Amino acid sequence: MRDQEIVMQARLEKELKKISVLDEDARKACEVRWSHVAKPLYSLGKLETVTGQIAGIHGNSDIRLDKKALIIMCADNGVVEEGVTQTGQEVTAIVAQNFLTGKTSAKLMAEQTGTKLFPIDIGMVSDTTIINRKIAYGTKNFTKEPA
Repeated sequence: MRDQEIVMQARLEKELKKISVLDEDARKACEVRWSHVAKPLYSLGKLETVTGQIAGIHGNSDIRLDKKALIIMCADNGVVEEGVTQTGQEVTAIVAQNFLTGKTSAKLMAEQTGTKLFPIDIGMVSDTTIINRKIAYGTKNFTKEPA
């Protein structure tokens, strides 16, 4: 396990070296551009802020978001045994699978916008065919123990 940690740390350090400071000129130019769009000022909230950040990252105020992705983290909560949800944990697995088949509103909207959809199993009780990055098989019931 120690060798794997060393490899992961090296990969992380390599990726971190690729990160640079935001291009403030591009960020400000993007903000100015959005302030001239026919809408109430700052009415898009965080979207306007994030757009400026993307411009700063790319170093260009005329950003294009041709590649889009939606990452959906799928997990079950142990507190479901307290009857606080409409359905049991088995439904999480069904919904997760449906992200792949087009039977969810998220999948349908993603297709309409050319967005790739990535459902990731980070803690479902059952196994499915979606990408498995389980931290655990569900969580504990936080009314009885740390989750």
